[in-house]
Amino acid sequence: MKEKLNFVKITRENIDFATKFQMSIFDGECGYEHFLYTIDSNNKYLSYYLVYLNNELVGITGIYSFEQLEETNSLWLGWFGLDPKYRGMGLGKQMLLDTMDIVKEYAKNDDRIKYFRLYTSTRDNPIACKLYREVMDIEEKYDYPGDFDYDGTCLIFTKILDPNDQNKKWNNRFLNLNRIVEQEIEGVKKLFE
Repeated sequence: MKEKLNFVKITRENIDFATKFQMSIFDGECGYEHFLYTIDSNNKYLSYYLVYLNNELVGITGIYSFEQLEETNSLWLGWFGLDPKYRGMGLGKQMLLDTMDIVKEYAKNDDRIKYFRLYTSTRDNPIACKLYREVMDIEEKYDYPGDFDYDGTCLIFTKILDPNDQNKKWNNRFLNLNRIVEQEIEGVKKLFE
């Protein structure tokens, strides 16, 4: 049976709470700058959410893009995580599918949105990789020279939203994961100043 999850947008009012929750799932990583970027961007496609089940906070998820849609035709999954005490119940898969449904709605009204993508590490997230392999369409290795690649364990997963598009793979294009890691460090500084 599909659970009804409630997505609450991360705003300036709850950003500190959301970041502390996110950091409880992603030990040593901080999404504060990413959350702030989406809040300040005023882009309707970019947002992060706290996810609740029956008034219990169970997870966090988000949609972002640092590039122009015209360049990549992609929106990305960000800070997708489930509180460990709720794992193994199918909630992670439901949360991913619900996030994907948001992106599919965007794509219905904007033909620039052709793909929903995510990057992860097989070393750091082996259980999540199993879920991504089940739900997403394409799996590719990411090892762009000079960019952060999680010691060679970085993968990109893609869900195809427009089956007519011919440029489906990411093809190891530059992601600038170094910048994302730098933003995580800046987020920690701002959150704990």
